[in-house]
Amino acid sequence: MAITVDEKAGDGSQEAAPARNGVASTCCPSRGALPSPPPTGHRSCGPPAELRHRVIVSILAVLAVALRCFIFYNQLTAVAFHPIQQAIEVYRAKNSGR
Repeated sequence: MAITVDEKAGDGSQEAAPARNGVASTCCPSRGALPSPPPTGHRSCGPPAELRHRVIVSILAVLAVALRCFIFYNQLTAVAFHPIQQAIEVYRAKNSGR
């Protein structure tokens, strides 16, 4: 959404124009000002307990999928290679007389 600025005639002051949907824009109060970074120089990513929980859940999900793939390896490869095996059989059937 683009923010438009209306300049008043002659005095150089500016004010934000209302948005098209009827709601006034409240982006940045001063023109061109960007939020300053935290004083420590890095951003916080939340409490460490939440990050630890997400990492553990992600690792468990990857391990669960890997275990299922290991258990059903033969069935998965059969499904994946079935079209290739059919194409090879058709090719051999057509070229068996040569």
